[in-house]
Amino acid sequence: MEISPDLPPAMQEQILRSRWDAAIKSANEMAEQAAKVRLDIGKDRVIYFEKIAIGAGAAVTLLVTFVGSHTYKLQPRWLFRAALTSLVLAMVAAMFRNWRFPHYLFAVYRKEEFAAMRDREQARLDYAVTIRPHDMRTGGTVNAKKMTTEFNEVFDAFDGKIQESEKDEKSALGHVKLAEHLALYLVMAGMVALVALAWLNF
Repeated sequence: MEISPDLPPAMQEQILRSRWDAAIKSANEMAEQAAKVRLDIGKDRVIYFEKIAIGAGAAVTLLVTFVGSHTYKLQPRWLFRAALTSLVLAMVAAMFRNWRFPHYLFAVYRKEEFAAMRDREQARLDYAVTIRPHDMRTGGTVNAKKMTTEFNEVFDAFDGKIQESEKDEKSALGHVKLAEHLALYLVMAGMVALVALAWLNF
């Protein structure tokens, strides 16, 4: 938002300084809240899919143990194989999901961190160029054009990092969602096959 040049310099300085402070505070607060919420949700979902993997593994173990300890064979065999395959694949999908999920969180945090740093540098540039045109180190006048060009290079670097993080985030999220859906569908398919086996054989 532009500041009216008609305002007294002291008021302009106060407005820009408050924007700078607000940008820093907002960035820090949002980073904290986002980190807390994502960590809580992430932990819950990791535990949930961990339980799916453990449950599927336990079901496979019990199924194989039952078949191996009885001379009686479950019929039809294809249904038994389908149940076994579905549960094994569900276990693998859940494990893959939990392995990939931290990559997604890391990409999200990196994007937010770079965005917050970019906002901070933008506020610093606005404050320095508009309110503090004198270089405190040399006593001369700040070259606003040169300073803006230098900061734009920094902004471009931040934008590149943000885009890179967004790309990593989308990739990891796609893998996580696919693995979640596969794990859930395969577990349900395996459970249905087991119920059908029990219904047909007992």
